[in-house]
Amino acid sequence: MMSEMKKKTYSTNHEVMPWDHAALSGAIWTEMFNIDPSVYSPYFSLGACMEGLSRLFTHMLGISFQAEEPKMGEVWNKDVRKLAVVHETEGLLGYIYCDFFRRPDKPHQDCHFTICGGRFREVGVYQLPVVVLMLSLPLPKSKTPSLLTPFMEENLFHEMGHAMHSLLGRTWYQHVTGM
Repeated sequence: MMSEMKKKTYSTNHEVMPWDHAALSGAIWTEMFNIDPSVYSPYFSLGACMEGLSRLFTHMLGISFQAEEPKMGEVWNKDVRKLAVVHETEGLLGYIYCDFFRRPDKPHQDCHFTICGGRFREVGVYQLPVVVLMLSLPLPKSKTPSLLTPFMEENLFHEMGHAMHSLLGRTWYQHVTGM
């Protein structure tokens, strides 16, 4: 079933890989039970999901996301957003660059990766981590925000968990920080 769904879904590589299972299972489930993701999507705008993540991290960990204007040349695409991750008592913990939207020159792989790992540099000085959250979400339309399917929303939360793991860990060596 997964092989057939991959042939329907992807025009190039039809081999089912281990990382395909969740997406293909969701697509099969949706097709079998005739569930239309557009029924749920209005409840999962990207803004609402990010607000939910922000509230969750504030409530559980005392952390907030603060949008920052990137400096000239700091981001690789005009749609990339820079978030400072700030703890209520410890202050700035690091940065997340959110590259949310699909585009032709971008890999179609949802992931998080580290640009600069956190590490202790000397007594009392910690090198702040910088991570990228890269997704392939639909672009917002003129009067409609980017609406996510339940799978896209789950994936956003999953990848944000990896990003936060990379930001919150405190290590002596940057090559062992995060994932």
